[in-house]
Amino acid sequence: MFEQAKSIEDHPKFKIWMKLRLGTFKNAREILTCIKRSSGLQVSDWAAASMIHMKISSTESEIKIVKISAQDLGFKKAVSRVAIYDRAKEHGLHLVPAEVGPQLRIVYRDQPLGEWLLMGMEPIKSGVGSSDIFVLASNLGALNIGTAFSSPEHKWPPLTRWVFARD
Repeated sequence: MFEQAKSIEDHPKFKIWMKLRLGTFKNAREILTCIKRSSGLQVSDWAAASMIHMKISSTESEIKIVKISAQDLGFKKAVSRVAIYDRAKEHGLHLVPAEVGPQLRIVYRDQPLGEWLLMGMEPIKSGVGSSDIFVLASNLGALNIGTAFSSPEHKWPPLTRWVFARD
């Protein structure tokens, strides 16, 4: 069972991993252009299509984010995105705005090889008709931003890593 702490601040698994500035770009196309022009960064066609449809902050703000696994939330077997989100919320975590994925891809340049991070976000309806969440990956010498099809029924392994916001 999940080990309860007095508060989220007391739990070592929910330590703030990074603080990220949002609202620093004028629009979604500007973020996409920045990624495409940055050396060592790649964006999938699916992610590019989703980015065009995401809402971005109109004012600058800071968000605190955590990087956790479904196992950190107490799951021992594959579980749905909805169950992961519900459990994260029970423990005081919040979904991140969609722009966190692209913004994080720009600044997270030391991502370990083989690490995949799924954004705990509301899925975006892309121009190609699917609902997707952003995924950051480090593989074959490139730092990628892609998407994962976000069916509520799809099961994610317990070691899958997620990014959520916390106060």
